[in-house]
Amino acid sequence: MGKKKTKKKLSKRQARKRELKRLHRELVGELKEERALIAKIKERDPKTELREDTLADKIDAARGQISRLKDRIESVEARQLKLKRVIARLKKRLHRLRQRARRRKYYASPHFRYEEFDCRDGTKVPESSKEGLRHLCANYLEPLRAKYGAVYPNSGFRTRAYNARIGGAYYSQHIYNETPKGVAVDHICSGANPNQVFTFLATMGPGGLGSYPSFTHVDNRQREGKPTARWSG
Repeated sequence: MGKKKTKKKLSKRQARKRELKRLHRELVGELKEERALIAKIKERDPKTELREDTLADKIDAARGQISRLKDRIESVEARQLKLKRVIARLKKRLHRLRQRARRRKYYASPHFRYEEFDCRDGTKVPESSKEGLRHLCANYLEPLRAKYGAVYPNSGFRTRAYNARIGGAYYSQHIYNETPKGVAVDHICSGANPNQVFTFLATMGPGGLGSYPSFTHVDNRQREGKPTARWSG
């Protein structure tokens, strides 16, 4: 839709440019005619069929037409300037929309990319879980980052096979494709230890929150209708 509007605006701009050129040609023609008429008066050629007063009237008429043409040219130029501004605004808007679309494709939130939550066996985050992941990042990881600094996910999505291989819980929220609305991430924070992170996130009401010696677990299982859980490992 945005591209069609831009093309329409560009076609109007081209039409106005053509109109400006046509008016300019008319203006040049009228100026030539005026000079020719003035030359005839100065020469006072007895063979000419036009009398001086008739020539003077025609010159006045030509000057009036030139004045009107100048006004029309100024009007066209003003519209052209306005059109340029509109096109510039549309280009900026299109650029912002493209940036937003790109971020929507690659980023779960301003500071966290989907690929950071991919399974360690190389499996990508399921599309069905991206909305839940955006919620997790926006409500817990982004505020944590703003409070203590950089946050590094070390275990996000897990396939069931990978989860079993590392000894994860059978009903783990890390298995995103089975709990797409409520997802989990184990993470570390550069500016706080796991206990500080646990205490901070507890005030934000996540569904699941676990503290371990070297990392913290957080999930939004409440979005799946599950009861909240708190633990330490």
